[in-house]
Amino acid sequence: MSEGLREPHIPYREIVEHLPVVVYVATDEEPVARTTYMSPNVEEMLGYGPEVFLTIGHDWTSLMHPDDVAPMTDRYTRTRAAGKPFDMEYRFVRPEGRIVWVHDRAMAVAGRDGGGRVWQGVMEDITQRVEAEQAVEVSAARYATLLENLPAVVYEMVPDDDRRTRYVNRKIEDLLGYTMDEWLDQEDMWMEVLHPDDREVELAAHDLHSATGDPWRREYRLIGADGNVVWVRDHATLMRDPAGHPMHWQGVMVDITGEKEAQRAIERANDELEFRVRARTAQLEQANEAMGLEIAERHRAEDERDRASGSLVRLLENVPAVVYLWQAREREDGLWFTYVGDQIAQLLGFTPEEWNDSNWRERVHPHDRLRVQDAAQRSIDEGVPFQLEYRYFARDGRVVWVNDRATLVLRNDVGEPLLFEGVMVDVTSQHDAESAAQTATEQFAELLDLGTAALFCYELEGDDEPSPRIVYVSPKLGSYLGMTDPALLADPRRWLDAVHPDDRGAVQAAVRHAWETGADLIGEYRVIDANGSVVWLADRMRCVSRDDNGRPRRFIGTIIDINESRTERDDLARRLETVWTNASNAPAAMWTEVTDLATGVARYTYMSPGCFQLVGYTAEELLGEREHFGRLLHPDDRAFVAELDAEANATGTWDGVYRVTHRDGSVRWLHSLGKRSLDAPPGTVVWHGIGIDVTARVEASRAADAARDAGLAPPI
Repeated sequence: MSEGLREPHIPYREIVEHLPVVVYVATDEEPVARTTYMSPNVEEMLGYGPEVFLTIGHDWTSLMHPDDVAPMTDRYTRTRAAGKPFDMEYRFVRPEGRIVWVHDRAMAVAGRDGGGRVWQGVMEDITQRVEAEQAVEVSAARYATLLENLPAVVYEMVPDDDRRTRYVNRKIEDLLGYTMDEWLDQEDMWMEVLHPDDREVELAAHDLHSATGDPWRREYRLIGADGNVVWVRDHATLMRDPAGHPMHWQGVMVDITGEKEAQRAIERANDELEFRVRARTAQLEQANEAMGLEIAERHRAEDERDRASGSLVRLLENVPAVVYLWQAREREDGLWFTYVGDQIAQLLGFTPEEWNDSNWRERVHPHDRLRVQDAAQRSIDEGVPFQLEYRYFARDGRVVWVNDRATLVLRNDVGEPLLFEGVMVDVTSQHDAESAAQTATEQFAELLDLGTAALFCYELEGDDEPSPRIVYVSPKLGSYLGMTDPALLADPRRWLDAVHPDDRGAVQAAVRHAWETGADLIGEYRVIDANGSVVWLADRMRCVSRDDNGRPRRFIGTIIDINESRTERDDLARRLETVWTNASNAPAAMWTEVTDLATGVARYTYMSPGCFQLVGYTAEELLGEREHFGRLLHPDDRAFVAELDAEANATGTWDGVYRVTHRDGSVRWLHSLGKRSLDAPPGTVVWHGIGIDVTARVEASRAADAARDAGLAPPI
């Protein structure tokens, strides 16, 4: 592709890997789909890396909660048969045994290049909503085990004058021969083992990176415990606290000694080649001058040149590349001289004799043959160096990429290019890696465009009044926001135009707060779509990059249609509107309770803010205490509430008046109403309800009854 037609760079991999949801692709096979792609953040959510899902194939359901496997499989079968999107909440069991609830949404789409259907989906961690518990921190022991098994040295270093190492895994012993304890006991160990020739440069660079916070990407030498020099490639990131202050460097070191030795060998070979070529060229020029005086002397000089060339070939037999001589045209004496090193057998599987006896152009890949011939002909005509990357077919049918460079070392009597000296290096692995990266990029692009969520990525530009610049936005967002004009969709500030007027102020304030602080934006709001309908959306946005001053710069997010999930909650609110109105301004709180049928454990998953005025506790405090209802219930009403609970389980309706104890010790009367959900996730029972403070009404009624009993008031 020409420079003028090159497509803009879109960081598909970065977008997918930073999304606050897990993105996957699965085959459309029965009875269970097989995963073909899983985004890396699945390990953060479920504790299993993407390679686990790709390796175990159809057995990925073994990672689920056993009670959810059959309902999930049944739902998948019915969904697939009906041709509808898959939408279900179910559980996984993490390696440490913790239950993780996920909301799995997927749709079947046509595969790439017209292949069979595949499922494109996202999984969202809804554990806090379902179980109302804080996410369990990954245990230090498992984290340490993971680090110890990585094929690299992992470390944490404090950016102080001593460059103190706070942690290093045991791979340090494999790399340098020092034990982990030896490395950690000496605070400035890293500085001590730096190669003397690299020490001052690397320390100065480390100070600069600690001051600017730029990522650390360096190659340098260390001295091992046995005195040997070890080259390392060191990559690290400066971690900061929420206030933006530097805490420590987190990094990895990889041994690249072998790579450096191979590089130096090639450099030495190239230097030697250049020296020999220059020397031989000078000798040949002298010989050419003598040719005009005496034919015999010319033949003697050519024989000497050939013998010298043979010596040069023997000298380069151990170079990790194929060295060759290429005669461009026939000499005046009719002789042809060709040479190729023994390394041709390792590269392409041919012996030097087989290679010299055949036409090398016939082994060039057909797709590269024309440009190779054009480049070779230009070198023959003009004497310019030959330099090209192209493909050969090896003897066993493999395709081998080579980097081929050749320079002119001799002209004939009339000044035409005669002899070239060159070297070929195998670069197949490099091209394979580039091809894999391109394939992955295309896959990421397909995931972003065809997924079940609308994805976006933008950067803020400017300091005083930052302006968003779109890096990527999936077409689905336009359907959510009712925007068909690409110019409108390309400006995130215009997205607010589609937000419902009653929600616009809150959304605008939340976005402004995220731009100023980098805080995550997690919210639900309404938009008006192209048909004029009101649609509920869940918006999750995360800051993934800051500038040198710590200001948020890049944001990545996902927007999901949650219209159906809001229907039941809104319907309940409408059914309770009359009760709420009759309660006047009395304190009230809405609640949702979920019971896991497998364990019998009931949890409150939602409490409205009114619970604080009702019982003196915040919603967060009540959700964090699983058994708070039993503690707050007045002892004298427990038997009555137990009977009420049994009746509600039979009828699906909860309606009763009883007492609870306020945080300040006072007794409050509650009128509690509830309704069992008819569309609960498999394996659960869900109740939605409301509690209203009717203390004033009850006490007034009791006072009136007491007055009548005492004869102080006429009966009503």
